Amino acid sequence: PAPKAAPAQSAPAPAAPAFTGKAPRPEGAPADLLKPDEQLTSAAQLLFGDEAPEPAHEGQEQKPSGPHWGRLIGCVLLVAAIAGGVALWLWQGGKLPGGGSVLGDVGYGTADYDDAARDYLLAQQAKDAGVAAYLALPELDGSLVWSADATAPGGQQGGVVNAAEDTLPRFTGSETLGQSQSNVLVRCPTASMEQLSELVQEEVLKENSGFTLYTADGDYRYKVLAVYEWDPAETGESAFDLYGLQDLSNYEDYLTFVLGAKARSLYEMPADVRDGDAFVTLVADSPSASGRMLVITGRQLRDNEAAILFGNQVQPAEQPLMPMAVYESEGVSAPSLTTLSQYWLNWYKTGGATSSDVQEEAGMPDEDRPLSEVGGGEAVEPSASPAPDASASPSASPDASASPKPSATPSASTPATAEPTPGPTPAPTPAPTPTPTPSSGSTITVTMNGVRQEMDLVECLAMIARNEMGANAPVEAYKAQMVAAHSWILSQGGAPSVAGLEPNETIRAAAREVANQILTYNGSVAFTPYFASAAFGTNSSQEVWGGARPYLINVDSPYDKDYASNWQSTRVYYTSEVAARAQERLGVDLYAYSSNPEDWFGDIVKNSSGYVTSIRVGTATTTGRNLRENVLNNVNGKTLRSAAFDISYDAGSEAFTFTVYGYGHGCGMSQMGAWGYAANGWGYADILAHYYPGTTLVTQ
Repeated sequence: PAPKAAPAQSAPAPAAPAFTGKAPRPEGAPADLLKPDEQLTSAAQLLFGDEAPEPAHEGQEQKPSGPHWGRLIGCVLLVAAIAGGVALWLWQGGKLPGGGSVLGDVGYGTADYDDAARDYLLAQQAKDAGVAAYLALPELDGSLVWSADATAPGGQQGGVVNAAEDTLPRFTGSETLGQSQSNVLVRCPTASMEQLSELVQEEVLKENSGFTLYTADGDYRYKVLAVYEWDPAETGESAFDLYGLQDLSNYEDYLTFVLGAKARSLYEMPADVRDGDAFVTLVADSPSASGRMLVITGRQLRDNEAAILFGNQVQPAEQPLMPMAVYESEGVSAPSLTTLSQYWLNWYKTGGATSSDVQEEAGMPDEDRPLSEVGGGEAVEPSASPAPDASASPSASPDASASPKPSATPSASTPATAEPTPGPTPAPTPAPTPTPTPSSGSTITVTMNGVRQEMDLVECLAMIARNEMGANAPVEAYKAQMVAAHSWILSQGGAPSVAGLEPNETIRAAAREVANQILTYNGSVAFTPYFASAAFGTNSSQEVWGGARPYLINVDSPYDKDYASNWQSTRVYYTSEVAARAQERLGVDLYAYSSNPEDWFGDIVKNSSGYVTSIRVGTATTTGRNLRENVLNNVNGKTLRSAAFDISYDAGSEAFTFTVYGYGHGCGMSQMGAWGYAANGWGYADILAHYYPGTTLVTQ
């Protein structure tokens, strides 16, 4: 909160301007805070205007108007009350009763908000030269920020790093914002910014996934990159020297800071990082333990990057690195720091690409690899699990001219005894055990987290499954994922890129059971792509890569919408963004095509699973896949999650809204679909047979 300030001394009043319906704003008060609206102005004129008629009561004659002493006294009292309120507001440092924002109800991110914030900052700097900035968040109270060496009201000196009693938000070192490869720290004690501790809550973070620092030199906007707990007293390999990582001009320091923040983040944030970015880190007291800090790191917006925040894309992180004291208190092993570092380095190098992205880029081999090239095998006996009904009809095909609607009940291919459950059935959590040494005797060559290496097969498959499906998926879903991943790796040859995280013993045990099993088709290793979640079914390989595989066809996937998070998502693109990309990637001038953007997209054709197979963009015709991957990919951080979408246009905001279903390329096995089938009683062999029909499960 802003410090309490004495009421401003009276000064000679300027000449009164002609009445315009707007109340004068006191110096230092934000714009529009005390502006009367038209109704209040009208009411004041009716009450106190010289020509305002006195209403006649029924049965009485209208009396001629004369001196209205009562009204005059009321007016004086009203003005005194307003003046007293303004003085109280200034005395409280601009805070509203009940803890409201100093900027009133003006919306964060608007021009009015920026004007109000600058006015407030300048007014406070005129009173206190130590004030350096104003920190604002979308839905939480903001605060003034002092220089590191500023003397606070009451004579309190700076030096916040060594002064635990300091209660004011202040910079801890450099105040040079916007400098490439720098990290400016702002210490935010609980006494001054208690609400920052609420950012550990997912819903609060979604509403506050960015912040702005207003200074006399300009406005600096940030997207939250990481939110994590930090123990300044931690030593050893896991220590993170946050205060020492402010000047990041050394590239090694830059990577150490970025990878360290991402590895520790409690949430996956929709903000990427590139070489040369600038950061601001807010350091608050952790609500969970004394001595720890809650750290919020923001990445500064780049030139020409839209300031829109995508809070709905915030997701809990799968395996954040916590302070070592947490693992010690719970008696569990910490994840491998080497694995985490490799994982996030690969994330940084690939711009946050997912497995589906990697597979799309790698493409489909022209031919399947003969089984003899990877070792012979014998068929695995089918399990006792209910087998998919090959004769079952697929779910109703979405109408290409209408929005696909999820089926209210499982499709006919679902086992008769299977009923959708409210949520995923977690695998049993075993007692923690140390990471085992390689035990399978078999190895496989991959580029794991950006590092080419020959790995123990069990550990490799377990790491992939842990990364792809999280820590609590059904065991049969893990097994299906491992067999699909193993077959995909072998089908690629060489050392294809995969990503993995430290697995638990449940996942390793599942890997031991299926490590030597792969899928084949007509004596060759099957090409077995996979993806996060399907729209209303899967795509064929012909629709994704342009080549046919008899076992990669459209199949039903009824559980995705029940088990996948953000199965339905939205992406908003402004007309200027769409027009620029259409010109750049398709060679189409949409403004020349039509002055009405509603005409820009048309002739949408969808397949039976809801994916767009053809769409007109101005004068060009393309596919939904190309629109997603090449035309509208990474536009100010926005990319369509799949090629299954509907489009609407809002003339008021001059923006297109894409309603997207599922996540990923859509060909092969849906991971959330596999989760749903496993939670409803299917074994891994049946799941694989459903998503790769006609293949054979063999043991090498």
